[in-house]
Amino acid sequence: MEQKSEGGTKDAAKPEAAAGGESVSGMQAESLENANALPGTQSATDQPAAQPQGPKGIKKIIAKLNIYFFAFLLVLLVAIMALVIGMQRSRQAANPEEVTGQTLSPDDINNLQGNDIKIGDVKQTLNIESNAVFAGKVLVQGGTDIAGALTVAGITSVADLAVTGTGTFQQVQTNELAVSGNAGIQGQLTVQKTINVSGGGTFGGPVSIPQLTVDNLQLTKDLQIIGHIDAGGGTPGRTNGTALGSGGTSSISGTDTAGTINVSTGSGPPGGCFLTVTFAQTFTGSPHVVISPIGSDTAALDYYVTRNNTSFSVCATNPSAGRSYVFDYIVID
Repeated sequence: MEQKSEGGTKDAAKPEAAAGGESVSGMQAESLENANALPGTQSATDQPAAQPQGPKGIKKIIAKLNIYFFAFLLVLLVAIMALVIGMQRSRQAANPEEVTGQTLSPDDINNLQGNDIKIGDVKQTLNIESNAVFAGKVLVQGGTDIAGALTVAGITSVADLAVTGTGTFQQVQTNELAVSGNAGIQGQLTVQKTINVSGGGTFGGPVSIPQLTVDNLQLTKDLQIIGHIDAGGGTPGRTNGTALGSGGTSSISGTDTAGTINVSTGSGPPGGCFLTVTFAQTFTGSPHVVISPIGSDTAALDYYVTRNNTSFSVCATNPSAGRSYVFDYIVID
């Protein structure tokens, strides 16, 4: 029993010895490390502590910062400012400035007679519940807003009228009307004086014109004329030819486009031209001349035509003396 107690006591002392052994071993290792150190050198434990960094160290830290970080801060600041401004505008729109009204009493109305006074200020509104009649002129220095319908019984003179929406007018009389955009007229348009169109004109439906005067008419499709064709213009001149014979005469009626030629031969008419017709207006080239004989005597002639851009001649190879010949002509360029 006593031996076990001693064994137990010895075993219990072993941990302390082990712990003390570790302490001894650590001290021995430190002594060996100091003994092996070179002369004149300091161990790691003997080195001085690191000194605090000065201004140069701060500059190195700032230089190492990423420039994108500053850009991010700038964008974030702009976004916050925009958000604050938007919230302020929203508050102003939600709470508009109220305009107070002012009602005229009978005493105020009586005071207006024969006086030039001001009532209220720009932030107030004058409400007139009953009808108002102004015997004189009404001058509105600012804008005029009309919430309901406007009825004008007399003549209205407007120096400048701008209609941004839709306007309906029963009758408008103006000295000069300028339309910069498109104009749509769904009813009838009546122009009592001259209308000048500097650009092109397009008509989707039929156009009724009592008289049309154009310098140059170009048709891309067929021309349908229900009435007659009256070729106007000046009367062309004429010159007698040798085929009239001695004492023969000629005459012409019509225009450059169409007309009638009368020929009366004299004695001994030779073959040749009865007359030469000179156009009142010269053609650009030699026109197309068509003549038709009137009567059997004229039809029995061997007639022919010569032409150029200034005139044409009616001729025959076998004229007879003392005869009357009649020709109708049509000239087309």
